[in-house]
Amino acid sequence: MGIDARGHIISTDSNEAATALSAAIEAFAARQSIAASHMQKAIAADPECAFGQAMMGIMLLGARTTALREQAKQAMVAAEKHSQQVSTREKQYVKALQHTYAGQLEDAVRCYEAVLAEHPTDLLALVFLQSELFWLGDMVWTERVSAQVAPHWNADVPGYTAFLAIRAFDLEENNRFAEGEQVTQEALKLNPADVWGAHAFAHIMLMQNRIDEGIAWMDERQSLWDDANQMQYHLAWHHCLFLGERHQHEKMLAIYDERIRNRDHALCAAMPDLYIDLQNGSSLLWRLEQAGVDVGNRWQELADVCAPRVNDMSNPFTSAHFALVLAANEQFDACDELIAAMESFANDTNHDLALRYRKAALPAAKAAIAHRKGDHHGVIQQLKPAQQDLWNMGGSHAQQDLYYQIWADSAAKQGDKKAYADLMHVIEKIGFVEPTARIAYAQA
Repeated sequence: MGIDARGHIISTDSNEAATALSAAIEAFAARQSIAASHMQKAIAADPECAFGQAMMGIMLLGARTTALREQAKQAMVAAEKHSQQVSTREKQYVKALQHTYAGQLEDAVRCYEAVLAEHPTDLLALVFLQSELFWLGDMVWTERVSAQVAPHWNADVPGYTAFLAIRAFDLEENNRFAEGEQVTQEALKLNPADVWGAHAFAHIMLMQNRIDEGIAWMDERQSLWDDANQMQYHLAWHHCLFLGERHQHEKMLAIYDERIRNRDHALCAAMPDLYIDLQNGSSLLWRLEQAGVDVGNRWQELADVCAPRVNDMSNPFTSAHFALVLAANEQFDACDELIAAMESFANDTNHDLALRYRKAALPAAKAAIAHRKGDHHGVIQQLKPAQQDLWNMGGSHAQQDLYYQIWADSAAKQGDKKAYADLMHVIEKIGFVEPTARIAYAQA
C-alpha cells in the first residue's frame, strides 16, 4: 500500500509503483513532460495496480485522438480486472475512465466531484475535472468546484501552487480578473516556473488588453518552461498573440518555427498531431495572413497531419481548426469529408460531445471554410445564429476569439455594420476589455 504526496491511498504492493505514481501525479499537475515517464515506470512495476491503469487510461484519452483509444481500452480492461480490492476513491477513477471511454464526459466529471467531496486535496481529480470541463466549455462548473475545495488548501499542503494555478484560471475564465491575478501572483511567487499559473496570468493580461506588459513578461520568462509538456508551446502561442498586437510579425514567425511547430523538438517529434499544438499553429497562421504576412508552406505542414484525422471526433474545437487548415490549403474535398463526418457524429450519437459539435463546432468549421472561399455572407450566416453557443466547443475566451475575428473580417468585407455591432456586443459580454483597440477589431 502506498500514498501520494497528500496522503491518499494508492493500492499496490509495489513500493516502486507507488513512488512512481506519486511522482507522476505531481509532474502531471505541474504540466511537466516527465509525467509520462513516471507513468510508464509505475505500470511496469505493477501492471495490476487499478489506480495506475485508470490514471494511464484517462491520460491517454486526454490526448483527444482516436489513435490512442485502443491503448486506453487496454488500460481500462486492466483497471476493471483489478479494481475489486481498491479504495472507494480509486474505484471512482476507474468509473471515470469507463465514462470517458464511452463518451459520457459529464458523468466522468461527476466521478471526480465525488472524489473531491470526500478528498478535497486530491489534486489529480481536480486537474482531470478542470481539463474535461474546459473542453466541454463549462468553466462555471469547474470554478464552483475549485471554490468548494479551496478552504482545504494552504501553503502546508503539498501541491498548493498547482491548486492556486487551477483556481486562478477558473477565476479568469469567469471574468473575475482581479481575483484571478491575485491568486496567480501568489502561485508564481511560490514557484516562478509554474506553467499553469503563468498560463492564467497570460490570459488575464490578454483579456485586459495589457499588451506591452504581456510581451515584456513573456520575454523574461519563456526559458522557465523548458521542462514543461506541450504547455510550453501554448505559452509561446500566448506570446505571439501579444506580439501580433504590436505588428512584430517576424518575431512571431521565429517563435512559431522554434517553439510552436518545431518538428525537431522532442515533444513535437513524439506527437506531431497533438490537438492543442494544431490549434496553436493554425490560429497563429490565420492571424499572420490576416496581417498580410506570407507564411510560406507552413499551412501544408499542418495539413499533412490534419488530413488523416478528418473522421476523428475527439474534440469539437480541434475539428473546427482542421477546417481552418484544410481550407487554407484549398483541400475542399477533404473539407467536405470533415463536415460530413462532423454532421454524422453530431446527429447520430449519444456522445456528450455530439451536442457541442452541432451547436458550435459545425458553425465554426463551416465559417472557416466559407471565409477562405471569400463567402463572407456565409460566414455571418453560420456564426451569428451560433453566437450564444460557441462556448460549447470548448477552449478559452482567447482561443475562441479566432472565430469572432473571422466574423469581424467578414462583416467588414460585407460592409455589414449591424453584424459588426452585434459582434462587438458579444465580445464585450464575453469579457474582453477595450476590444476595439485590438488589431482584428480595429481593422474591421
